[in-house]
Amino acid sequence: MPIITIMVVGLVIAIARWQKHPRVSALLVIALSLEVAAYLIYTLFTAVLFNSGMEATEMRSLINFVAIGMGLLRAALLGLILWAAFGWRSHTHVQ
Repeated sequence: MPIITIMVVGLVIAIARWQKHPRVSALLVIALSLEVAAYLIYTLFTAVLFNSGMEATEMRSLINFVAIGMGLLRAALLGLILWAAFGWRSHTHVQ
């Protein structure tokens, strides 16, 4: 639960700073909302799966497949968060 708390706090901060940094805030709201949704859906998915009565080998294969998808999604969302953090800065050169 600590990670979801951090994501929700990030959402609140992004929304609070929307007027000052609308592009950064929008990217963060998108990324963090998807992170929270993915976290909750994956948690629900595993709970339902463990109570489904599915064979262990089938369950392991399905969990591995979903875990790979979650890893790819989280990597993309981290990229979006990094873009929000650093992509807005100007490209001024110091001499």
